[in-house]
Amino acid sequence: MVLNHPQEFQTAKVMLRLLEEELGIQVPKQEIGYFTMFLCAMDEEAIYPKIAVIVMAHGESTASSMAEVANKLLKTGHCHAIDMPLDVPAEEVLEKAVVLAKETDEGRGVLVLADMGSLLMFPEMIEKRTGIPVKTVPMVSTIMVIEAVRKAMLRGADIDRLAKEMRQIGKVFDQKHGEQSIHTILVTCFTGQGTALKLSEIIRDMIPAEQQSRFKIRCMDFEGMDAVKEAEGQEDLSGADAVVGTVDLKLPNVPFISVDEFVVGDGMARLSEMIQGQAETVCETKDEAVMDEKLLTGTLEQLLYFLNPKKMAGQAMECLKESVRALHMEVTRELAVRYVIHLCCMLERLIQEEVLPHQETEILKEKYKHIFETVKRSLRPLEDCLHMKIPDSETAYLVEMLLEEKESC
Repeated sequence: MVLNHPQEFQTAKVMLRLLEEELGIQVPKQEIGYFTMFLCAMDEEAIYPKIAVIVMAHGESTASSMAEVANKLLKTGHCHAIDMPLDVPAEEVLEKAVVLAKETDEGRGVLVLADMGSLLMFPEMIEKRTGIPVKTVPMVSTIMVIEAVRKAMLRGADIDRLAKEMRQIGKVFDQKHGEQSIHTILVTCFTGQGTALKLSEIIRDMIPAEQQSRFKIRCMDFEGMDAVKEAEGQEDLSGADAVVGTVDLKLPNVPFISVDEFVVGDGMARLSEMIQGQAETVCETKDEAVMDEKLLTGTLEQLLYFLNPKKMAGQAMECLKESVRALHMEVTRELAVRYVIHLCCMLERLIQEEVLPHQETEILKEKYKHIFETVKRSLRPLEDCLHMKIPDSETAYLVEMLLEEKESC
């Protein structure tokens, strides 16, 4: 003990000498060994439970770098990190976060320091799936990580108080850049659908980087209608600016935008107007094509059970492009969404041998022979891929859709 813990041993000797002088007693020398053991125990990290700290950030090694700096400066391994490369799906990172929270929790809760976007929504999902108290602090920086880890390792540290203190540090930083109002958007779905997380990513992507800090996007998934009714009475939800998703919380004076409205194309514009009063300041229209792909794929994932949503969305879009090109039309955003979703769901039905009849199939074939043949020709790659024959009655619905678009132009 003397060789391995000389500092603690010397301190124990000083303590005993002070006690002897103050109390006028003689303390047996062997007591020095017990005092030294107590002092060594105070330095052992595992001797008492601490708040776990996880840093999450976008990039190949952003979070790891901050955690490494904190651990080296504080001479500990208490800080853990999860990096989120830009090409990795959010669901995959969420699964890692759930596992890490379970591994690192010591009974005092988990503090998550995140930078932006979907990572700020993870803590609520982690808490729901694990039952572990999880608090989040946004706009993470290296100095925040160091301070959070230092305080998290203190004996008796409280996670609510620690999260509040760390957020206060962030507020001081924000005040230097002027006061800004924070807009809250609630994104809802039923548990198991995964719609909320997808929608939240789309909404976050459409907000310019310089305005990200002004928006708080909160994901909420419910296990049933009872959970929805319970949420409707929560006071902290009434201050939201809008609710987007598959579950209408029916909050007073808070507008609701369904997934259908969002997919059709005017949902995001409505949301922007509600919050800012002018959609142009929030939406970046130059990324519409990217957004459409995300919207289509995300929606199809909720509708298709047998077909690959991403693959089908791409092939269906190619069919549409071939048809409109031959008919000298343009692919509008609304037409793309309607056409692709209808076509993919139609293929899903045909796999299950469910064919929709169309009473005017023969009339359409005769009256609009060129359009009908064009659509049939565009569908052949899909027929070859899925080894099926698409009935004329189903093709008729697609022809009608193109006719409606042609007449509206």
